[in-house]
Amino acid sequence: MYMLCVLGLFPGSCCKDNASKVDGRCIESNTWDKGCTKALIDYMKLYLGSLGYIAIGVAVVEILIVISACCLSREINNKYATYSNPKARA
Repeated sequence: MYMLCVLGLFPGSCCKDNASKVDGRCIESNTWDKGCTKALIDYMKLYLGSLGYIAIGVAVVEILIVISACCLSREINNKYATYSNPKARA
């Protein structure tokens, strides 16, 4: 890969369009300005804040559901104990 870059030929995936490929390789003048890694990092930085807020919102909803389930379970156990004990009904 490094030798191809020194010769001015890059992999075909670096080309902006398929018309200027030479033997499946791309010449330096037709390559993208930044690489895939840099583009991915820039994309993640752009949307990382929104993803964080969404994750926090989902976590809060899950915590509320767990608290509701615990309260419901306790209420069911209290009612079962009340109705299963004949002395408590009298």
